[in-house]
Amino acid sequence: MDVALATEMLVAALRNAFDVAILVSGDRDFVPAVERLRTEGKRVEVAFFGGSVENEVRV
Repeated sequence: MDVALATEMLVAALRNAFDVAILVSGDRDFVPAVERLRTEGKRVEVAFFGGSVENEVRV
């Protein structure tokens, strides 16, 4: 599921379908996708539930 969500985020960014992505997950598997989205000029907000986030995702 992580790969599918990351793929959809990147495809939508390439299509310029959004300005801000809101990721509701603290899973470090999303770090490369988040970094790439930011490189492409997209704003990414990460929402998570207390204590369920990896430090790499907080950046």
